[in-house]
Amino acid sequence: MPLDTALHWRPDWAAAELSNLACVLIAFPSTPPVRTARVCCSSWNLSSFTDLDSQTGRNKLGLIRGQLKKGIVCLQETNWNKPQSTAVQTALSQSKVLSSPRPIELGPGSGGVAILVPPTWHVQECEEIVPGFVLRARLACRGHLLDVYSFYVHADRSHDILM
Repeated sequence: MPLDTALHWRPDWAAAELSNLACVLIAFPSTPPVRTARVCCSSWNLSSFTDLDSQTGRNKLGLIRGQLKKGIVCLQETNWNKPQSTAVQTALSQSKVLSSPRPIELGPGSGGVAILVPPTWHVQECEEIVPGFVLRARLACRGHLLDVYSFYVHADRSHDILM
């Protein structure tokens, strides 16, 4: 699909589990396109990514690196925090890690999102819409702008997050 056409991802709200809502892309032309391109956006609920030095952590980093070669990666991680974001940024040094950890004042529980941006994309803006649950990044590549949203919609907070 050319980038000069709006990209919309809309789940079947009646059938979709809100906890699986992960990534929304909205593209809008900034200039007439010189050429068109396809955008790949992967989304992954990591399910425990706290120890990057473990074999499991290294395997997940390898998979993330592979997906970053194809495009943007949205992550949802229950225990995402600032030190983890820094460690991932160090491990993926050429990519940009935009993140929103679960706010400490919410106490224990699920939350934490990130958007990993490949080196060929440029970050124009980043906004925590709902800290720890909804992160938006406006990215630019080859004259095109793209808004990417990473969601962590936990069943206990789905109404608060989506409203």
